[in-house]
Amino acid sequence: LNQIEVWLSILARKLLRRGNFFSTADLKAQILSFIDYFN
Repeated sequence: LNQIEVWLSILARKLLRRGNFFSTADLKAQILSFIDYFN
C-alpha cells in the first residue's frame, strides 16, 4: 500500500496541481499519458 501512496503523491504533485483540464476526458487523457511516461 505504501508504494501506491507514493505514486499517487507524485501524480498529485506533478500533474494535478499544475494542470489545466478542460473536461473530464482531457483529465483522463493526461493521467493516462502520465502513467505511460512514468512506467
